[in-house]
Parts: sequence; structure tokens; C-alpha cells
Amino acid sequence: AAETAYIGLFMVDGRFSGQGIGSRLVEELLEELKTAGFSRVRLAYQKANPQSNGLDKNGFQPVEEKPHPYGTMLVAVRNLSFSENPC
Repeated sequence: AAETAYIGLFMVDGRFSGQGIGSRLVEELLEELKTAGFSRVRLAYQKANPQSNGLDKNGFQPVEEKPHPYGTMLVAVRNLSFSENPC
């Protein structure tokens, strides 16, 4: 079974949105997780949050929707060993 890392919450202040800061942070984190032996990363984000759209370009693919008191959450995964479909 793949060793999966779970990211509980990732946010960048909206004032810095669109500057690539979040993407760079995520990529650095993913490299560290891969070095630590993880082969897959799983996270959830609020579906209605437009700032979360950047996770797609970081290779995360939504695999599930879950209801939550703060709105619908999308669960997304990314394989660290290769960039194909993580399912």
C-alpha cells in the first residue's frame, strides 16, 4: 500500500493570491514528502473557494465530494512517483 501524507489545511493570504506563492510552497512541500518516503498526498479544500483552483495545476485531482458545515469539500490526491491519474 502507498504511504499517503495528509495535508489538513493549506491557505495563503488572499492579498498574495495570483503571485505563485502557494504553488511554490506546495511544490516544495511535495518534494520534501517524496524525499521522506511518501508516494501520495491527499488533501481537502472548499469547493467554493476560487483560490483553491491552483491545486489542479499542482497536479492534484479531485476524487470525492464531502458535505461539511462550511460547505462542500473536495478531496483531492496526487501521486508523487509520477504525474498520471492518482486514483
